[in-house]
Formats: sequence, structure tokens, C-alpha cells
Amino acid sequence: MHISSPRPTSWRNEPCWPIAMFYPLWLNTPPAILKGYLERVFGFGFAYGAGGRSYIPLLGGRKFISFSSSGAPVDWLKQIGAFDALCVLFDECFATLCGMTSLDHVHVGGITPGTNPFFVDARLKDVRKAVTQHFGKDEHASHENQA
Repeated sequence: MHISSPRPTSWRNEPCWPIAMFYPLWLNTPPAILKGYLERVFGFGFAYGAGGRSYIPLLGGRKFISFSSSGAPVDWLKQIGAFDALCVLFDECFATLCGMTSLDHVHVGGITPGTNPFFVDARLKDVRKAVTQHFGKDEHASHENQA
């Protein structure tokens, strides 16, 4: 039985699109399925491993940004050290291994069942602000302002 590769090899050599990850935090860490996805899709021979050497990245020149959400406020995650650990081990280590530049990690905390829609809208604006800051004009916001 042949299982096709889930790796999006067609875009590896395309113009440098940024890579963005959006995920929830469970017990103050990314879910295991996300780690499995990174290992399977961004594994040896695709994201790193040029010339058969594990320390040679293959996605140089690309930009990487993370967005996470949880019920915990970001200040609390920082106080207990979880946010810094997440940024170092998940964002910086992953990006460096692959040759990418980690731009930012935007965490939206306080997301729980019954969260006020105005709070959610304000956090979406925070996400758009980060995208605009790192990548330029936010076309979606321009269309909203015209309505």
C-alpha cells in the first residue's frame, strides 16, 4: 500500500509566503495533534535536512507567526513561565530548525464558553493588527470600513 506524502512540496520553492499557525492551548501547551502535524508535514527532507544533514534548514527566507487562544489570560501564562516556554520551544525552535524567521506569537486569552462577543471582536482586531504590522495593509479591514 502506498500512502502519499502530506507534505505540500509544491510550495516549498514558490515565492515566500508566510506560514501562520492558529491553535488553542490545552493545559498551556499546543495540542498533541499539532505537534504530530508539524512532525509529519514539516519533517526531515522537506523543512530541514538538506544534504542528509538534520541541521541544514530548507525553508530559509520564510516568515512564521503563531496565534494561540485559551481560557487563561496571557499575563498569567507569562507569570508561570508557560508563555515564554511556548515561544522558545514551539515558535523559535521550530522556525530556526526550518530556517524561518519567527515574527510574533499573539495569544488571545480569556476565551471561555459564553465569552462576550464584543470581547471576541476586540481580540480579532488584535489579530488583524498583528497581521498588518508584520505583513502590511489589511484588505479585510479596508472592506469593512467601506460598508
